[in-house]
Amino acid sequence: MKNFVRARSQEAKAERQADILSAAAAELDAHGCKGVTLKGIAFRAGVVKSNVYRYFESREHVLLNVLISDLAKQNDEFRRDCVAPMSIDAVADTLSECYARNPRVCTLISELAPTLETNISVEACVAVKREILELFMATAQTLLEVVPQLPAERASAFLQAHFCMIAGMWPVANFNEDVAKVLAMPEFELMRLDFAPVLRTATRALLHGYVKAAEPARTAVSRRCGSGT
Repeated sequence: MKNFVRARSQEAKAERQADILSAAAAELDAHGCKGVTLKGIAFRAGVVKSNVYRYFESREHVLLNVLISDLAKQNDEFRRDCVAPMSIDAVADTLSECYARNPRVCTLISELAPTLETNISVEACVAVKREILELFMATAQTLLEVVPQLPAERASAFLQAHFCMIAGMWPVANFNEDVAKVLAMPEFELMRLDFAPVLRTATRALLHGYVKAAEPARTAVSRRCGSGT
């Protein structure tokens, strides 16, 4: 800390911001979302706490930007792993596996609405939402390329529902030690949730459902075209 040098060039500022995000990600992995503090982020990044405020409004604003960074990397993974032709089940499995191997993303998604968005300005919220929306649409585009029978509007609806499913499922599958002891009791066996396989099954069902829901509309169009109307 005593060797701290203020970032002045745009390149130096970008590097400092990246250092802060990397430190926040490491703090999140080590202590969980509730254990992340600006003091801890600053110490790990090698800066003073006040310097973090030059780049981010709050602890929550830092974590939201970690989510954006991680989602961008996950999008690249999903696109890399999606190679047509693929079955609907294979696409669903690929998507669910991307989330299952990125627990930090799942943690931040589960904290997005109840926690992370509660301590940022409207301006910061708009900027964050725009970046997440852009990533969301990029995922939808990849999805449409490998599931062409899924209409564009239903691809977006599916991803929104899938996002909400992860937000609800992740906290149920990840609990503190006291709850783990309770769930280890035989009488609560049905309440245990193994995240990866449950997410895989649920994602398959959800994607099949959105594809199936589009079939009556396609059938009606085909009938009209066939009758010459």
